[in-house]
Amino acid sequence: MKKVLALVLAVMMLSTMAFASSTENVVDEENTVSFGGHLAPGDTMYVYRGMDPGDQVPGNPVDSGAGWNAHVTSTNYSITNQKWTENKGLLAGLEFDDKNNQLKINLTEDYTLKQPKRLVGSFILKGKGKGGDNKEKPHTIKVNINVEVGNWKQEVVLDVDNETTLYATTTKLQDVPYADGALIPDTDNNLYNNAVQKFTTGNYGTVVINCADNDGNPANADTEVTFRAYKNDELFLYNNTNANNALLKAYADKDAEISFLNFPSGQTLNSTATIRFYKDETSHVYVMKDGRLTSEVKWDDDEDCFILKTRTLGNYVFSDKALPFNVETTANPDTGANDVVGIATALAAVALVSAAAVALKK
Repeated sequence: MKKVLALVLAVMMLSTMAFASSTENVVDEENTVSFGGHLAPGDTMYVYRGMDPGDQVPGNPVDSGAGWNAHVTSTNYSITNQKWTENKGLLAGLEFDDKNNQLKINLTEDYTLKQPKRLVGSFILKGKGKGGDNKEKPHTIKVNINVEVGNWKQEVVLDVDNETTLYATTTKLQDVPYADGALIPDTDNNLYNNAVQKFTTGNYGTVVINCADNDGNPANADTEVTFRAYKNDELFLYNNTNANNALLKAYADKDAEISFLNFPSGQTLNSTATIRFYKDETSHVYVMKDGRLTSEVKWDDDEDCFILKTRTLGNYVFSDKALPFNVETTANPDTGANDVVGIATALAAVALVSAAAVALKK
């Protein structure tokens, strides 16, 4: 029995070693690029041929034709040796953009990040094949990341005697990264999509949000949110009308006109908000959570609109026809190639162990 156990352990170790691969890569110093400075959630860093390693800020890619001997594409490179030592959650993912010959380092669009955090890590773009201009094997590139990630803070002055009205917008506060938590005054009270609204002056005040309409114009909005904000509240109130494609597909056979209003932050307020949906009385207004309809908002005869009382700003769906709740709108998550490799490894190990046991028995 001891011999069998020893043989099983030995075979499992050998099978694990057989599926391991060497990850050491020699990278010349000239083929090492580093990203630093301040970025905002949702920004993107780019690695592309001909880039200037001293100018690593989000922006349009530049291809000067100089530098590495091959375009940065999935044909010429593979991503290896990922090592993230601080706040990996700030990273949305690494993505080859073969159309534009570049690698995109995408940051997570995080509307809950009130204080800046640092993303630290590295990875290697390992050259493969012969994809260079001279049909030489592409260089191997080392990429270092050490950036501070944070949202802008937009100052909103509370008016105790009158309502403070905020307006949805599809633009960013500034096309520059986070600046050490500086408060940016905005006299137009626009709800920029990369800013935390920090309320100042007075102890409290009534706030009204004119939400975005389908054209991104709050002046024509038919939804408004009213709540009490307090001095020093920091809230993400940005909203948009982006469609949920999975939900549209799930209800495609209903032949309904469906539109959306989203508060991406899922912000919880310090007071109860009243949301007024000025839709036609025959419309249907739903609350959506995790891509599924969870409840329907009721019509109020006294105010001649649909009304929802809530402390949490969420995602809402509007339809001219009734929609059932028991509809699956989210696809099964993609497990990815790594899981397939892991399963194959496990099955191979089991097969080897079984074969060894049979051989020993004989």
